[in-house]
Amino acid sequence: MQDQPAAGRRPEGSPGPANLPEQGSWQSPKELSPAQLPIWHAEILRRGTPRWTQLGVTTLDGGIDQHRLEHALQDTVAHYPALRTCVVRQGREARQILHDASGFAVNRHDLSGLPAEIRERRVAELLGEAERHRFRLYGGWLFKADILVCGPERSILLLLLHHIAADGVTFPLILRHAASVYRGEAATARADVAYERWLDRQTRRDPDPALDAALDFYQAELAGAPDWNERLYDREAATPLHEPPDLPRSTCVLEPAVVQGLSRLAERTASTLFIVLLAAYGVALRQALDAPDLVIGVFVSGRGGEAGLVAMAVNMVLVRLRLDSLADTAALVGRAKQAWRPVRRLEAASIHALRQLAQRRAAAKGDAALAEAPSGRGRIPERVQISINFLDMRNTVFDVPGIISRTTHPQSAFPLNDLMLVMFREYDDSLQLRLINGNGTPRLSGERLKALLDVLTNILYNWSTNSSNN
Repeated sequence: MQDQPAAGRRPEGSPGPANLPEQGSWQSPKELSPAQLPIWHAEILRRGTPRWTQLGVTTLDGGIDQHRLEHALQDTVAHYPALRTCVVRQGREARQILHDASGFAVNRHDLSGLPAEIRERRVAELLGEAERHRFRLYGGWLFKADILVCGPERSILLLLLHHIAADGVTFPLILRHAASVYRGEAATARADVAYERWLDRQTRRDPDPALDAALDFYQAELAGAPDWNERLYDREAATPLHEPPDLPRSTCVLEPAVVQGLSRLAERTASTLFIVLLAAYGVALRQALDAPDLVIGVFVSGRGGEAGLVAMAVNMVLVRLRLDSLADTAALVGRAKQAWRPVRRLEAASIHALRQLAQRRAAAKGDAALAEAPSGRGRIPERVQISINFLDMRNTVFDVPGIISRTTHPQSAFPLNDLMLVMFREYDDSLQLRLINGNGTPRLSGERLKALLDVLTNILYNWSTNSSNN
């Protein structure tokens, strides 16, 4: 077995640009964005836990040219500045600069010569090491790529990324760019200027009419919304933050036929599969928790019109879902669609930046308590107790002829919300539902999570069946 770090150079015979960039740093260090700051604070307060590592595992079946793949990954790092993020200390604050792309190395582990049983054991060991990996925040690389060569027709690509550098939306973008370079296609213009401009917009403090409008909308929309802290979160009994595999959770899988029925319901109601799932989640919470008025946090890419941006941009928008009565299915989906429509335009309005703006407004008015006011006054909540995240695994493809790629569910190790529903749409069009207790509070025990998930799956099966019969 050979573990070979590939130097940050162009391998001989590789397609694509002849040279990687020579200079990777900005003229001066940049501030951390509002989305990055909470991660930095968490690192300081709870050093080493959580570890803020995201892991994507992509299996490549087919004859891969290892040198071309390494070069494609090096070119990807050169293309996307966020992958070269380096956090440095500046007094008591943190700033970010960029590593030189030529210093990035891909780690190759050649396991092809091992007996099958030993090889699979070594693959499991390396996957375990990747899941436990902790990045050194200050001064080190916050992106890591490993290739496990299992034989001439099978390789495994491990991509590890610190959340302060970029978010999970990044993985499909990395794979698409690397596949493009691997195929020998002409490189697009590097993203340095666009990323720097975007980061400057995130950290500026001059008035932003769009952010002001977003805060006005939320303060009106959230006025009178209930606070679910007492119902879901027991601060005294909650255990310290866990690694995600240890968090209480319940999981089930909906067969492709059920998902197809739900998709037909979405078409019939002029909505989307996500809206149908959001409505069903609301109905399940309404039934299980007697919760007719919910504020649900929905994870969105946060990129607005810059869909190809690699950055820590992921955002949460807040949807207030009122289900005072359990109407027919089409009406319930209609309510979810109506609640979702106005917040879609807030995708790029960082929830962290909105909290900062609310605090500045409070200071300007001399009302120190305004930013921490009860939710009845329209406060942007510091914690969102209920959240939902929808991930389409069909987008995470290394698109090269002759290669079949499959990416497993991205594993992330950072604190979650108290009650989080994660949905993975699989390659075969099945749907995995994963309900997680993000803080280990006894009020959301495994039994209670399973009961709530049973309610949700029953609703979805019924909706799918009824849609198929209509």
